[in-house]
Amino acid sequence: MAFILQISSKFRYGICYTAYDALALVLYHHLSSPLRLKDVVDRFNRDLGWISTVFNDICVHLDQNFHKKLEWDSVFLTQQRLQRYCDYVHANGEPSGVIWGFIDGTHRKICRLQPETFDQSLLWSGYKHAHTMVFQSIVTPDGLLVHVKGPYEGRASDWGIYKDSGLQDKLKEYAKDEIGQQL
Repeated sequence: MAFILQISSKFRYGICYTAYDALALVLYHHLSSPLRLKDVVDRFNRDLGWISTVFNDICVHLDQNFHKKLEWDSVFLTQQRLQRYCDYVHANGEPSGVIWGFIDGTHRKICRLQPETFDQSLLWSGYKHAHTMVFQSIVTPDGLLVHVKGPYEGRASDWGIYKDSGLQDKLKEYAKDEIGQQL
């Protein structure tokens, strides 16, 4: 997987890591479930600076190289695949037959930033009663994330993110059935 994601071994700021260690850290630290940082430090037997640098390096790398696929992968989300998703959802009780995915705004809690360097109200989520960043995603019936957009400020609403993300334009362009009708 590290090869497919083009993750290479690095040596930066005096921090050395292998592609395997870096990918394992990202998958364990943030993508499996929210963990306390102490759990990550104990698991990888590394200091906080190493974990922070490696995690940030890999996230920046993935965003720079794969952001288009994270926003909308038109090679994967073909009309035939979208129609199969619609058929599956319809067969499980959805009456219209045009629903193929489920949009969700996900809040990720973050540490409170220093008030003298950043306006705290931008990241405060009254809904979650915490400082957060929000990501918009679409999940298909088979559990795949086929769209990820963000981060947005914690105070952003799901509707505001939807309008800002350009998702509606992508849906108009790509989400059509085999005769060209909008799904």
